Amino acid sequence: VLNSSGKAAFQKYLDRGGNVVGVHAATNCMLRRSCFYSSGSQFQGHPAFTNATMVVLDMIHPSTAGLPPRWNVTDEIYNFVTDPRDLGAVVVLSADESSYRDPSRGQSAQGDPHPIAWYQERHTGTNSTGLVGRSWYTGLGHAAAAWKDDVFMSHILGGLAYVLASNTTRAMNPDATVGSLGPKYTPV
Repeated sequence: VLNSSGKAAFQKYLDRGGNVVGVHAATNCMLRRSCFYSSGSQFQGHPAFTNATMVVLDMIHPSTAGLPPRWNVTDEIYNFVTDPRDLGAVVVLSADESSYRDPSRGQSAQGDPHPIAWYQERHTGTNSTGLVGRSWYTGLGHAAAAWKDDVFMSHILGGLAYVLASNTTRAMNPDATVGSLGPKYTPV
């Protein structure tokens, strides 16, 4: 995904309070520390593309506020190597494991309830300067049809709104120390 200088730049961005949003296969990219910390866990595997029920655990978070309490989706339901809560993540959406078949159930250390979407306001960088950025991740989004679904899009847009509201990047705060400097920016 990134060459060595890109990985170093991404790590520096995270370390300085940068924000990050991860969707679906983001937990299967750059299997190294920065991606792991920015997403909260790593992809382990998934059962066949399936219909499953998601359970909203936090009806107030911007990424789940517009969702029904129980939401039926057709997607790849990811299993994760570790529990994102171990890194301080707060799970806002889980998979109801009784609603679909997964032959590998019980073979991961992802925790219970089964995490699908989460956020965190710490551990986004490995060498943090104290400025806390935000990260938000959802394991959903494999199906092209999802990106045309209003409920799914409210989930995505809510996650983006949450991350941008942190005010630590130039996306929302021109005085922030990380993010694009605009058209006059010349990379070093």
